[in-house]
Amino acid sequence: MVNLLKNKTAYKITCIAVLFFIFLRPVIILFSHTDSYFARNYSTRYENFRKEYYSSQYVTKNNPGFIPDQALENFAAGAFLQGVNPIMIIHDQPPLGRYIGALSILIFDNAETINVFLIALSGLVIFLIAKLILKNTLLSLLCSAIFVNEPLFMGQFSYLPLLESTQLPFIFLTIYFFLKALGTKKPFKLFITVSVILGFVISIRFFALGVSLLAAFVVCLFLYKEQRKKILQFLVTLPLTVLVLFLSYTKTILDGTPIWHIFGIQKYIFIYHKDQISSPFSFWDLLLFNRWHTWWANRAIAHDEQ
Repeated sequence: MVNLLKNKTAYKITCIAVLFFIFLRPVIILFSHTDSYFARNYSTRYENFRKEYYSSQYVTKNNPGFIPDQALENFAAGAFLQGVNPIMIIHDQPPLGRYIGALSILIFDNAETINVFLIALSGLVIFLIAKLILKNTLLSLLCSAIFVNEPLFMGQFSYLPLLESTQLPFIFLTIYFFLKALGTKKPFKLFITVSVILGFVISIRFFALGVSLLAAFVVCLFLYKEQRKKILQFLVTLPLTVLVLFLSYTKTILDGTPIWHIFGIQKYIFIYHKDQISSPFSFWDLLLFNRWHTWWANRAIAHDEQ
């Protein structure tokens, strides 16, 4: 390994080989799903998504149909593009992720296309985080290769558009810029970036993950004495996180909802998700023993192939 790092030619060849390894499987998947990811046909499909939504479990109480998450996100993105108030349809999540889907429809006439680029961005940011820590291109590429070829990551391509794949690169970007801030003596501008991107995280999906990231950042700053003086600078920028959340509800506010009611909407989202959790730590049962505590019907315990 040491000899490889010293031999520049061999080093470059190895990096290229790793790059090829990173992109081989994703490229194969993209080519096999071209008709789905890049077809410009959303305008002809929207009416079907609309009918599917209004006859689904989210709207109809008597003998409802079942709408999968992909179809729900397709419908919501199209509805948002037409100017529908986010709280007038199922608002189990903040609206920014669905507005990103609407942007994809506007540009590509396909709600799935932009998620392909966001998934690729996730792999790139993993490389940047690794490079920031390891200070070595080859080792960082290896980290990215392992991550990109992980079945759970590859599975993101099979379920588009979903908010998880939309949110993922923003999670990684938040971590990346926070780590950069730790390594500089004047981190304020980087903390601004962290807070803005953290706003994207909580505006795309339920705020619990954003709160967990925030707690981890504050604990990290507190545990290291040389970083404690940066805590105040970081906390000062956090209103920007809330500002991004409010901006994602611009249509709702313009339609007459008072700004402070946005907090009430977040409370509703919290209660909605809280009711879907069997116990506060049931996710460990899923991660460790593949026992998925479902929240519908009789709350049976299911299993997942991944």
